[in-house]
Amino acid sequence: MTGLSNIAVVTGAAGLIGSEICAELSRRGSVVVAVDSVEPGGAEMFRAEITDRDAVAALAKRVAATYGHIDWLVHAAAATSRSPGAGVAGELVTIDLRVWRQLIDVNLTGALICVQEFLPLLKSSRAPKIVFLGSIQGLVPTLGTGAYGVSKAALGGLTRQLATELAGVGVTVNMLSPGPIAADDFTEPAIDRVDSRPTPMRRFGSPNEVARAVAAILDGQFDYMTGAIIPLDGGEHLRPRPDPAAQREGGSIAPEQTT
Repeated sequence: MTGLSNIAVVTGAAGLIGSEICAELSRRGSVVVAVDSVEPGGAEMFRAEITDRDAVAALAKRVAATYGHIDWLVHAAAATSRSPGAGVAGELVTIDLRVWRQLIDVNLTGALICVQEFLPLLKSSRAPKIVFLGSIQGLVPTLGTGAYGVSKAALGGLTRQLATELAGVGVTVNMLSPGPIAADDFTEPAIDRVDSRPTPMRRFGSPNEVARAVAAILDGQFDYMTGAIIPLDGGEHLRPRPDPAAQREGGSIAPEQTT
């Protein structure tokens, strides 16, 4: 029923970056199965907790009945240590273990559950691909949000391990690691007041730049690439990360949006 259109499952589809990925893939002609834990905002959104194996399995069964296979799995779902009401998680030596477990459960275990449940559908594709959304914080330690960074670093390890295990069946697995991404209401004057060099490239990234990078990995130009962890951060991984707590004490700063 979908002709030659690629079928993509995108988790975290209601988020800033996830929604842009869905829009970009749709613009390029893909059929997008948008998944998030929030209440569906429309007919195109499926609700599922990615840490709930039964819920993900039920969704995979539903997708199988509708399409028979999928071509791409994009895991953009993430819990952050700056989630509303949680604030900054703090140093690892004092972190609330409930926060730690939530971050690991969503950012790492949830990714594995999605791969396990959708892999049979991916294997029916002509060019199956998995893309995980990591973070600069998984590449460069950041004071104050260490648990989030560790969860994304572990996601990088999962990327390489799955790439190794799935190479023989033709499934590529790669991870894109965005740096600071400006929200829609993060205006240029606010950026200028905070730091004239928010990254070495002197600007923040946009959600659409992340979406276009994901689409580039998926659309066939990188079929020979697997197990790669790709920074998309304006060069931010080339310099030490600042302490978010120190930034707040020194002046106001708009929240940094990352995956």
